[in-house]
Amino acid sequence: MEQDELDGSVLQQFSSMQTIDREELVKEMIRLVGSDVNQAAARFYLEMNQWSVQGAVCSYFDLQSTNFNLPGMVFIRDITIGEGESVPPKTRFVKTWRVQNPGPDCWPPGCIL
Repeated sequence: MEQDELDGSVLQQFSSMQTIDREELVKEMIRLVGSDVNQAAARFYLEMNQWSVQGAVCSYFDLQSTNFNLPGMVFIRDITIGEGESVPPKTRFVKTWRVQNPGPDCWPPGCIL
């Protein structure tokens, strides 16, 4: 099954759900996500999303896929144009800061401020 077909199939399942029975919604969440989620976790995600199965499934996968470290940055000091200094209107200038990566991982290629 191709990705577009899968997306359409899942969207159709969401749009056809008309129940407000919370136990049915829990079962549907577990069916869609699989055995990786138990009833208590399914209920948690559903409550967090006002009992929207679509929102709960999206939240589940968003939170489960965060097994990476976000890049961090610590401001050290101004190099050019210090705090409180002004620049006249229409003046071209270059602002430079000294920052530091506080984490153990390198910043990803193309990371800009």
